Amino acid sequence: MEIIQHVVIETDNPGNDEIPDYKGIQLDDADLANKICNEYRISPSKLIWIKYFPEQKENDTESFNLIIFNIEDRVLRSFPRWIGISREVAEAFKKQAKELELNLALMDKKEAEV
Repeated sequence: MEIIQHVVIETDNPGNDEIPDYKGIQLDDADLANKICNEYRISPSKLIWIKYFPEQKENDTESFNLIIFNIEDRVLRSFPRWIGISREVAEAFKKQAKELELNLALMDKKEAEV
């Protein structure tokens, strides 16, 4: 799992529902997303959740899905909408988040110098 600002890219690991950062915990997407939002202080309304399915067999192709959660009372709910996206779109979300992270770091540095 990769977390950059408000963008989360979760890689599907068939046969292993355990999330590496949460040993022994098996969660559905909404439960996991809520845990990540709480832990990393991400507003549920700003969350961009991408689920990545790598190639598993010779004839498989990788796929990326943007997961759009329903939000009730600032909590993400189960049964989200899944939208297939290209690798390029997933990379664009990731690049945008990295640029935001860099800009925030530069702003913090400038404020510290003042």
